[in-house]
This record gives sequence, structure tokens and C-alpha cells, in this order.
Amino acid sequence: MLKMNMKTGNSSGIIKSPKTLFNSNAWLLMGDVNAIRYNYEKLGRDDDDRNAKTDFEECLNSYDVDDVPYKGCLHTWFTGRESNAKIYTKLDRILCTESWLTMFHYMEAEFLAPVISDHCSGIVSIKDVFNAEPKPFKFHYFWTENPQYTDLLRRVWCRKVTGNPTRQLCLN
Repeated sequence: MLKMNMKTGNSSGIIKSPKTLFNSNAWLLMGDVNAIRYNYEKLGRDDDDRNAKTDFEECLNSYDVDDVPYKGCLHTWFTGRESNAKIYTKLDRILCTESWLTMFHYMEAEFLAPVISDHCSGIVSIKDVFNAEPKPFKFHYFWTENPQYTDLLRRVWCRKVTGNPTRQLCLN
């Protein structure tokens, strides 16, 4: 779709904006982008190219996409050289628009440890709202040490509650 030369900052491609292809604001983009956004995304050789990071950030802004929150490996690529010369970098990304997040807000992303390739596999799971695992209720004893605890608890539990009581408690 979009090919960007991170050395020169010149972009070329068929699609100037993803919206022009499908007339949609909801996009999920995954792949090897060969660019980093932040210094902590690279370990090893120190060749800080501020222009490439700026160009990449401008590219993301022009497409109105951002990294999907994920778990797993931070550095998604490594050189595979001798251990003292290895370079670890976050080159693989899962990006989406705000519209995508709104449509699929029960989405999870994960980068798995590399097995065969020098890149980590990225996986996106979209969970059904009704099948999402319930979060356990957590109570911390130190809450009872707050002087306002008893009054707050009495006021909240004596009130007529509609919907989920835990949610109502949190919103007061």
C-alpha cells in the first residue's frame, strides 16, 4: 500500500490515504515497517536517526493510526549475529485507527517469541463482548482504613441502583 524510504523520508505508493480505497475510517494494519518511533525500541548498535523517526511519526499521523496496545515481545526483530553484536529492534507493528478501536474495543494484540524467523509473529484476537472473561472483584483491606469508608459504603449501598452495582459504585 504505502512504501516509505526511511532513509530519505520519501513516500510512494498507490494509496495516498487508506480511506480512498474502501471509503472507511476503520483500519487495522500489521507488518514489518522497518522503522522505530522511540529510542527504547532498539538495543545494540547506536545509530540514532532522528529524521527517520520523525518521518515515521509523520507517516503514522497522516494515516491517523497508532500502535495497538499489546503484550509479549517489545523487540520484534533481532540480527541473529554473535551475541556481542546482536541488535534487537521493534520493527513489526500492529496499528489501527480510532474508528477500529471503537468498533473492536475487545481486541487484544500479542507479539510471540520468534521460533523460525528473526521476526516475532503478531496476533490480533477480537473477543465477543458476551464471551469475554469476567474480571474478578478485588477488595483491598486498606480501603477500610480510610475515615470516609463507612459513610461512603452506607450511602452507596442504600441508594437505588440500576445496572451493574460495581460499576455504579465506581462512578460515584
